[in-house]
Amino acid sequence: MRGRKFSDNPRFIIEALHQMRPDLDIVWFSDDRWPQDLPSWVRVVPYYGSRRMKRFYELASAKVWIYSHLFEHYLTKRDDQLFIQTFHASIPIKKVYLDMDHDNLEQYKLGRQYKQLINTSKISDVFLSNSSFYETVYRNGFAYKGPIIKTGFPRNDALINCKSDFRESVRKELNLEEKNIFLYVPTFRDEFERTHNIDYSVYDLDFKGIHDSLTNKYGGDWVILIKFHPVMQIYIKDYKPFNLPFVKDVTSYVNIQALLAASDFVLTDYSSTVCDALIAGIPGLTIALDYDLYKEERNFYFDLQELPFPFAKSNDELINNIENFNNDDYYANCEAFKKRIGLCETGHAAKDIAEKICEFLDTGKVDWNR
Repeated sequence: MRGRKFSDNPRFIIEALHQMRPDLDIVWFSDDRWPQDLPSWVRVVPYYGSRRMKRFYELASAKVWIYSHLFEHYLTKRDDQLFIQTFHASIPIKKVYLDMDHDNLEQYKLGRQYKQLINTSKISDVFLSNSSFYETVYRNGFAYKGPIIKTGFPRNDALINCKSDFRESVRKELNLEEKNIFLYVPTFRDEFERTHNIDYSVYDLDFKGIHDSLTNKYGGDWVILIKFHPVMQIYIKDYKPFNLPFVKDVTSYVNIQALLAASDFVLTDYSSTVCDALIAGIPGLTIALDYDLYKEERNFYFDLQELPFPFAKSNDELINNIENFNNDDYYANCEAFKKRIGLCETGHAAKDIAEKICEFLDTGKVDWNR
């Protein structure tokens, strides 16, 4: 997230790497505008601001780069440096980069993002993948021609190995030990960042209706946690649903994997977070109040109605999907979807990549096919 949070695939790779080689000098680029709790063994360097030249020095002198987003178009690397691109979505639902339906592709190619995309694909030594589907996205959407290693994504290891531990620790941390958790994780709209004008209607859910339907169907005491995209954090102070007693804002909670593991249901619009829920074996739902507009502007890799996650275009449809949710059908559809995309989540991706980095540090080369 360009220094906004200590999370995602790079975090879990360097944690595994630190365990193997605690003597390594590990640098994390951080945006001072976003407070973060970083471990003592990480050396923090500003991403932006007057000290950003320090970041360029660290890039030039480092042996290994690990990125989860596009890289600057005006920077390159030496032949004796290793660049690992992890990206940041488990299974993308919305189309990315060259796969998007551009009104004017030639105009897009003149922009900064396209230049960043081409440079990232050109200088990356390997892309991480968790599925056959993702490999196709990399080849087409990223125009990437280099090695791809299908180990799964490091951030998902915890969803496979530590689900029960997270469930207990997160609930205790948030004082929700006796609650059932419904996690809402909506995605960001590109035009919000361009215009700084947030259209809250796309997030206008009937939270009372959701709460009542969950209580009626499953019983127990339910709380709805809302985690907006990190970029939204500066815009959501006046989001009215936070005034409801059963709704809690967890946007500032960094570890989304931990929140997922603690949840009983996950809801999103177009975020790949719902695919993380699939990997964790947690029921997932989708709702898209601006579906037609979003489809026209960006489009999707999948027909949302054909995904395993019951899909709604209105609050009434969402509540109906909750009331009629069938566990057996859901998990059967999940297994079929996993086979369709060739999903491969090993549960030890972070360890595998950390070992590859050690191999490179020791020998100056790495075999991505072994």
